Amino acid sequence: MPLFILSKEHDFNEIILERRLNTILFTVCWSLGSKIILPTIIDLAYEKNLAHVNFYRIDIDENNIELAQRLNI
Repeated sequence: MPLFILSKEHDFNEIILERRLNTILFTVCWSLGSKIILPTIIDLAYEKNLAHVNFYRIDIDENNIELAQRLNI
């Protein structure tokens, strides 16, 4: 099942699990090869400051992260 990665300035920071008005975001922090996942909730119906944010679709495979596809949302 593919996930959606939300990227700011080409840094993969957040993974979107669902595309709904109330979207659950999981922020992925990389630290010495280990992942720390922090859940965050954002309401896309009211969040208007997303023009500089790129959305990518990717399957969960850290070795093939370069195969991410940009989405037009």
